[in-house]
Amino acid sequence: MLAVAAATSGCVIISSPEEGDGYVYPAGAVHQTIDAGAVMSTELGEGVGLFVEYASGGRWTVWTSCDTALAHESCYFDVYVTASSVIGKPVGVDLEEGDHIDRHDQAAISLHVDTDWDSDEMRFDTAPGAVVELELVLDGDVLPEYIYWVGGGVMHYGAPTSPVLFEPDVP
Repeated sequence: MLAVAAATSGCVIISSPEEGDGYVYPAGAVHQTIDAGAVMSTELGEGVGLFVEYASGGRWTVWTSCDTALAHESCYFDVYVTASSVIGKPVGVDLEEGDHIDRHDQAAISLHVDTDWDSDEMRFDTAPGAVVELELVLDGDVLPEYIYWVGGGVMHYGAPTSPVLFEPDVP
């Protein structure tokens, strides 16, 4: 139903090229390339997924879909995002009562939404080319297999780790 239109504990310290200071990457997390400008679509209500998109210049979009037509229930998404740079003010799109975005610090935000037949979306900015760490908790379970993105010209159906680290192919 998807179409393409265009963990372990502990941590590892890696130098951040943007800030020049240390950035903490979770041990076991895998870097995945995300293609700038790739856009995804799906038939809302027909399948469960968290879709991650990146546009050149540091613009990110994260949006949801649920299998409400099949399960006759909604899906509750908790999405945790940490970046290797400051995250600009996040913006919610099509959020309903009870849905919300939290800011934890300058480089960490989270989205909490109850999705049924619609899609809930969060947009935010980072420094161009910044690495974004993302974790999906779906209905209370950590489920990276429901994260979708385009990398290397290929649609990826499920992340190999939680969290997953997204690195844009171009800044």
